[in-house]
Amino acid sequence: MSNFKVFAILIVMLAMTACSDSNQSGAGQGPEGNPNPLITDEYADPHVLLHEGVYYMYGTDSPNDHYNVYTSTDMYNWQEGPEIFRIGSNNMWAPDVYYDADTSLFYLWYSADYKIGLAIASSPLGPFVDQGIKIQDAIDAFLFKDSNGDWYLYYEAIKEAINIPADLPVIGKLWVQPLQTPSIFKDVAPTLVIEADQPWEILPTLAEITEAPWVFEHKGTYYMMYSGNMAGDKNYAIGYATASSPMGPWTKSADSPILSVADGLSGPGHHSIATGPDGNLYMFYHQKLNFLFNDFNRQVAIDRFTINDDGSLSVGATPLSTQCLTEECYSDAPVLQ
Repeated sequence: MSNFKVFAILIVMLAMTACSDSNQSGAGQGPEGNPNPLITDEYADPHVLLHEGVYYMYGTDSPNDHYNVYTSTDMYNWQEGPEIFRIGSNNMWAPDVYYDADTSLFYLWYSADYKIGLAIASSPLGPFVDQGIKIQDAIDAFLFKDSNGDWYLYYEAIKEAINIPADLPVIGKLWVQPLQTPSIFKDVAPTLVIEADQPWEILPTLAEITEAPWVFEHKGTYYMMYSGNMAGDKNYAIGYATASSPMGPWTKSADSPILSVADGLSGPGHHSIATGPDGNLYMFYHQKLNFLFNDFNRQVAIDRFTINDDGSLSVGATPLSTQCLTEECYSDAPVLQ
């Protein structure tokens, strides 16, 4: 077994020992123990929305031919709700749901077959009515409303991933499209905002990816959090950049990544942030159950999220209690399967 494997196993075992009072499943527990995974089903790309005292979690289901929703009143105990959307695709993932108080409508920006579409509902439980495809060759939409009322849609363009030559890596770049409303684009071209140029964002010869944007403003600074590397690899991680405007230019933080395999987690990524009942911020994200390459067996985790006094971001790292630690669950080098 490699030194990396031994090191990673020791980190995870120590973290699990510190949470030894927790239930072995990790699901449905409060903050006094290890809460992870929040849901024992295979579920990824969690987008959590707080609406009228209820938390709604939307994510990539298994099989990924539809979206369903989970609900909670405390962020730790979740109940599976109804199916909210299906369009006949076998490649649906990473839903983004935004509630607009002005229209009293819920806007679901969905990814299907490497296209981004929109669906709308009057309830967070759906059903969502399809409004059609809005962006080709793209995934991972995120709708943001600035404090001045301006709307922006961030997303990953991944055109190079379709019918890609074998000798080129998969490339994903983040773009922003200004909107007139939560559903109507402004008549301006999208702007490139983030692309992979840091070692942690790149899987050599295979992937150069920045994706899964999450944007917020704090004390006049705009933060774009995002995931880098490849979602099926243990090195998938979360970092961030800052700007003085939603359009950028964005400056990547030297602190990135703030959550990665170095924290004893496998492939942590594609997150959302919500305020807990205690008034603190929490990050919802997925982790892989093993350290194998090109494996997408993932579950949802929660950890405390902090905006520090100096403006930097940090997040706790609590591994899945279901994480596989045997040698068969590791791979030192990516091998396409």
